[in-house]
Amino acid sequence: TAVAKNNKFYVQAGGWNGVYEINKSDFSLKKIITNNLMNDIHGIHVDKEFIITVLTGKDTLVFTDFDGKIIDHFTISNDLNVAKDPTIEKIDWRFLSKQFRGSHGIWHINHVKKYGNELWLTCRNINAFIIVNLKNRKAFIKTIDTKTPSMLHDGGKYNEKYYFTSIDGKIIIAEESGNNSKLRENFKQIKKFNRDLTANKVIRFRNSELNREPSWCRGMFVKGNHILTTIDGRYEDNLTKNFDLSFSLLCIDHEGKIIFKNEFDFFKNKSKAEDIKFVTGFDILVL
Repeated sequence: TAVAKNNKFYVQAGGWNGVYEINKSDFSLKKIITNNLMNDIHGIHVDKEFIITVLTGKDTLVFTDFDGKIIDHFTISNDLNVAKDPTIEKIDWRFLSKQFRGSHGIWHINHVKKYGNELWLTCRNINAFIIVNLKNRKAFIKTIDTKTPSMLHDGGKYNEKYYFTSIDGKIIIAEESGNNSKLRENFKQIKKFNRDLTANKVIRFRNSELNREPSWCRGMFVKGNHILTTIDGRYEDNLTKNFDLSFSLLCIDHEGKIIFKNEFDFFKNKSKAEDIKFVTGFDILVL
């Protein structure tokens, strides 16, 4: 994940145990920010006070200053209790490997966004948001009626709607069920039932001009009629392409029509690629 702030970029260091601070003007590396609570970093958020990272395997949000010093942290348990567990500080998580494929942690928190006093966290294992009120340290789940199996990863709010990637090759567009805009169902009695976010549109790439299900779908940027994400580059994809490591930046409109698709290739020589399992896109910054 990458964030632009104060003429700098803050980028996950290889998606694992640090954050790179990069000068926006010339893309030079200024410093590496790290501490012992950084491991398999997924989403990051940066504001004037601190950097927020996720210790994903422990469902823990970590607040760090711009020199790597830990300011605070809290863990979200399976009953949505939010509490600080000082014992996790005794472990240097940077040097623990994942050991297995797939999601880890109870929630598998990914995208992190701070709106006022709230942290909005996308959680792959429940296909929903967890929202944490930072003042009272209370958490609740904001569900999404997708009406299709999904594996939510990245997402956030853009112009009163919510856009998500599902890593199995979908873009999900949802909105508050109480909005006056047209929802999927137009039944008069629907407001009598409990509803949270409702996905009014699910764009499946296998049913689009792409005509296949990509091996990866991560990163989200929305502006106007343009939706950008990255696709492909996962293990199986590279094997079938004879180690032609590549991924693509895909731009579609809100109906799923492809506006452009740019492919990025790496290490076409098999001897150079055999030790690399995948080269994928994780996030998108538009300058």
